[in-house]
Amino acid sequence: MSNILRPVNLEADELACVIYTSGTTGFPKRVMHIHNSVLVTGEAFLVRTQINSNNRIMTILPLFHMNAQFYSTWGAIAGEASLILIHQFSASQFWHQAVRYGATELNFVGAIGSALCSRREDEFLSDHRIRVAIGAGISPRVYEAFTKRFKIPHVIDAYGMTEIPAVFQNPIGGIVKMKSKGIPATHPGWSGGFSELKIVDYEGGSRRNGRRTCGSKPGADARLFQRSPKDRRGDSGWVALYRRLCLQG
Repeated sequence: MSNILRPVNLEADELACVIYTSGTTGFPKRVMHIHNSVLVTGEAFLVRTQINSNNRIMTILPLFHMNAQFYSTWGAIAGEASLILIHQFSASQFWHQAVRYGATELNFVGAIGSALCSRREDEFLSDHRIRVAIGAGISPRVYEAFTKRFKIPHVIDAYGMTEIPAVFQNPIGGIVKMKSKGIPATHPGWSGGFSELKIVDYEGGSRRNGRRTCGSKPGADARLFQRSPKDRRGDSGWVALYRRLCLQG
């Protein structure tokens, strides 16, 4: 084996991968991630889901997608958990697969949640072991079905980008607000400052940490920016998450 696998010297700020965006706002764009970005995202996933080596993470998303690669795969590696890779999502087979492989944590996106909610009730298997389901774009309908009908204790709506993963989420054990993306993400190695957010309106006013500092009025258009310190993610500049949003007070 030593003749096949040889150690490679890598620096934290060297290129690890190039991954494409999903094309939500236009044609897919190539995003470069350094090794430290991959590592830190996986470590932060442990806080987001409270997983450990006893967990079995199930993903039905393709590995070229940011979610499956950075959250499921690297989260499992960081937490020394098991990873269940489903070849292709099938709503009719989902609960059989969850029970068969003993899944305890699920990563999904909104459309998959809606598909599961629309299936026949006799396809659901109540002896599944899923404790945490973390997704993006979770509607109130999906949240209610996952928590009440599917009996999943923690259903977490989160938000991130291919460029900047793991930005913020509704915390496990905390207050869950429908249609809210929650609070800034945290990391097990830092007590604070892992993810910085600011809202800037078109009058130059801003809000920081959810508190108005100047100018921003409820109902006004604004932009939301995020950054992480350079020694943690490799990018010390502010990146626009939402180019337009409406401040609600």
